[in-house]
Amino acid sequence: SNETFAVTLDLPGLTATHHPLLGHGSEGVSLASFFAGLAKDWKGWDGKRVWTAYEGDFQLGCWHDRIGQVTVGVDIGYEPVSEWNTVQWRVRAQLHLDPGSLGVVATALEQLLEGQLRGFPGNVG
Repeated sequence: SNETFAVTLDLPGLTATHHPLLGHGSEGVSLASFFAGLAKDWKGWDGKRVWTAYEGDFQLGCWHDRIGQVTVGVDIGYEPVSEWNTVQWRVRAQLHLDPGSLGVVATALEQLLEGQLRGFPGNVG
């Protein structure tokens, strides 16, 4: 099932929070499983690996430089649509991770998502 989670980018001069559905992405793969796949290939992979939330309002694009760094492009929010009568925004940022930390991220996401889906404190969905 999909649940709403708070995703916050805290950048110099800007903090943006959005509440996408994170149970399974648009390809039917959970965010935790996506990171578990990255962790399995921690030594490197070719090209960009992408995970997109079900509604397209949260996306991660990950590249491995094969010399010790993973770049994670993070997009949250919606692309502005002129026909919509609401405030619209999208924030993009890049984070850098040590490839060895991917397993820790995968485990933490699995625990968070399972905890949230079982209704533990902090559930915003």
